[in-house]
Amino acid sequence: MPRMAGMTPEEFRTSRKFLGLTRDALASALSVHPRTVARWENSESAIPGPVVAALAMMLRTTTQSPEPPVSTAPTPTPAKPPTQR
Repeated sequence: MPRMAGMTPEEFRTSRKFLGLTRDALASALSVHPRTVARWENSESAIPGPVVAALAMMLRTTTQSPEPPVSTAPTPTPAKPPTQR
């Protein structure tokens, strides 16, 4: 997963591909022009911190597997049958 304090163009491209997104799809998700995504990937422009944070959030959402809910209720103890005399 990419580190939050900056991201190289290679990390950015690898992250996009890991998410299975085209440049156009990522641009749409980030509300930027596809050429902007290309500039980030080609080292023509610095990748803004908020974009790194958004991409990291997308990666966390993709890589986290849902865990089954954990019950905090005590386990019921089976009732004992009455004893016969």
